Amino acid sequence: MKRVISVISLCFLILSLLVSCGKNGGESSSPEPSAGDLSPEPRSEPEESSAPPKKAENLSGTAVKFCAYSEKPYFAVIGTCTEGAVVHGETTDGERVDSQSWHGWFSLRMKGDSLPVKVTIWETANGSDSEPYTYSLRPCTPDSGTGVVTGKNTQFFYQKALPDYQRKNVIGDKAVENIAEKVKTRLSYLREKNENAEMIYIIVPSAATAYPENVPDEYTVQPGPSRMDRFLEAVRKGGAYAIDLREVFEPHKYDEMPLFQHFDSHWTDYGAYLAYEALFDHISERFPAAKPLPLDAFDWNPDFYESGDMPMYLSLPPEQVMDYGYYRKFAVDAPKQITDVIRYRRENNLVYSEAVTQQRRFDTGRPELPTCVVLRDSFGAQIYDILAERMNITDYRGMWNYSWVTAEITADSPDYVIILVAEWNLTTLMGT
Repeated sequence: MKRVISVISLCFLILSLLVSCGKNGGESSSPEPSAGDLSPEPRSEPEESSAPPKKAENLSGTAVKFCAYSEKPYFAVIGTCTEGAVVHGETTDGERVDSQSWHGWFSLRMKGDSLPVKVTIWETANGSDSEPYTYSLRPCTPDSGTGVVTGKNTQFFYQKALPDYQRKNVIGDKAVENIAEKVKTRLSYLREKNENAEMIYIIVPSAATAYPENVPDEYTVQPGPSRMDRFLEAVRKGGAYAIDLREVFEPHKYDEMPLFQHFDSHWTDYGAYLAYEALFDHISERFPAAKPLPLDAFDWNPDFYESGDMPMYLSLPPEQVMDYGYYRKFAVDAPKQITDVIRYRRENNLVYSEAVTQQRRFDTGRPELPTCVVLRDSFGAQIYDILAERMNITDYRGMWNYSWVTAEITADSPDYVIILVAEWNLTTLMGT
């Protein structure tokens, strides 16, 4: 009998190590990314765990897949669970974290720098609690050099976005005046070629700015205006039109389609659609034919897609962490030269493709529509096709190229110069 039990235990341990996908746990020196050591502990007796006792049998329960340090001593525990479940994690010293899952995936932000960290995990779903299970975790240490913050409720944040969220990088009055003067000068150059030309700024807030309730509590917000507030003030003072997407997003934060991806630092096709709607509501005041297409002019394809940059920054395999999202495609006729550009790397992946990073010009031969030049960063991928479809001529500058060469920008006497930038990337505009 003891031999049978030993064999079963050995098999269970091997299976757990296979699930972890790490050869030697979090301290592995293997060139392949480690997902952390997820060695399971024996089933906890009720008196050894402060987790609540099981109310009713929940057969599916949770399955921990990966663990990795995000901001030491905090680490992310990532796994699967029942659809709609709230997942709970508790360490042996009594620290407890509760997290709303995202379409059957969850993350927990746990604390521990003395390895291994024992964490008891269970879920509440459909009115009942699953049986608690204790893991002995050795989180891997990422080698990407790019910071990630594990947020609440299965939401990850780009570390670079936190200074904007906390208002630690606010610009002063002198910087505001300099930006305003620069915008005013550039606008005058545009209007030498086209007296009605406009500059339009679209600043995409970070997920932290849009969802402050999901930011860990220790990232406190200082009083006063943010850098985005001051930048918007500056470009408007210089005569540009600026869209405040915080106001656009607020009533849509909890729509069925998300505004931001959960396992990636970018916004979604739906978030970009809302920005497109606000943009062309404004443009169509001068160009009625450029009225934005309605939501049902697109197919919204819900599915699990390979996750984006956050798992990669945590040295985890993105193709094994699935993010639920919506891939937008035209349901109406659109210029083939635009639809032929594949925005994402693969059908099951929502990471922007190499094709959308390049400088490209679209000429749709529809003079009733306006012309534009677009300066953008990687947040331009999600709006790429729908913006160009509403224009006669679109000159996309290369991704991340915000340099202003007046002769190039004004070559087509554009009606609009559109500057789209992520909130955390505003620093780039300060020096161009």
